[in-house]
Amino acid sequence: MRKNSRKYGKIFVFLMIALFVCGCADPKGAQPQPVTFYANPNYAVQIQDGSLRYLYRSDDYGIGENGYPAYEGCIAAGIVEGERFEEAPEIISDSGIFVRDENAMPKGWQDALSYEAAPDILSQVEQWEDIAQLIGDMREGYAALLSDGTVVSVGIVNSVWDQEAVVEDWVDIVRIVSGHGVIYGLKQDGSVCVHAKDWGDRLDRMNLEKELAGWTDIVQIAGGRDLFALKKDGTVLTTAQGFYAYRQWEKITAIAASGSALVGIREDGTVAAECVGRNGFWEEEFLDWDEVEQIAVCDAYCIAIHRDGTVRKTGDGK
Repeated sequence: MRKNSRKYGKIFVFLMIALFVCGCADPKGAQPQPVTFYANPNYAVQIQDGSLRYLYRSDDYGIGENGYPAYEGCIAAGIVEGERFEEAPEIISDSGIFVRDENAMPKGWQDALSYEAAPDILSQVEQWEDIAQLIGDMREGYAALLSDGTVVSVGIVNSVWDQEAVVEDWVDIVRIVSGHGVIYGLKQDGSVCVHAKDWGDRLDRMNLEKELAGWTDIVQIAGGRDLFALKKDGTVLTTAQGFYAYRQWEKITAIAASGSALVGIREDGTVAAECVGRNGFWEEEFLDWDEVEQIAVCDAYCIAIHRDGTVRKTGDGK
């Protein structure tokens, strides 16, 4: 009987050690993922099976029905999130290089800014490898989240002519967000880091860093100059002024935000929304939306993909 007790005791200890090792085998949790659904005033696009799919296209940015020839034969891995000059989408290809179709862009865009206008910026970006997420444009600069959780940048906080890299010491990042003069990073442990060299005065930056230092258990970030964050418990936080209704939100599973709008998907597939300032839509337009799986928003409209694959849009250009 005593031998059996020792035998079972050894088995118990072995099982406990095995469970501990298994539980610690992957401490990193969430990994960097590319953006596959994105909206701005000119278009809304989704990557589906490696191809770029248009969910909405404006009539005023000069793109023909034939689409973007430069993207043919390219397997799309992610969508570049830009701030300006967004007449044509930019995508990350399966090789890690972002693709731009200059021929499809309006002539005014080409005259204002082209490859020749910012050669240093583009030459650096095109050398980056293993890109999981890419944000920015040729006027503001670019920042890339790499597959290993590190971040590289060029001119993202200053102008593109300032070549200072500002976030090369960041590690364990799973998502980045940027706006004019600021870049945020969501870490695997649920905290948020920030670089805000040109964001407000020194006191503003200190207050921003202090506020973000108190944020924990964050699972998603969105926005730009102002940051919006979804917590693990389904509630929402923001650094933006003028938003209040979000404080009553519960059971949110995903968020999207623009400069003047915040939307969230609830567990039951319905949508919560708060709009401030000038928008192309109102909170009331979401009341009958249900079974929503993905959502994207800009100041002009909000667009959603439902669980059955259908697409619904509100706002200007409806």
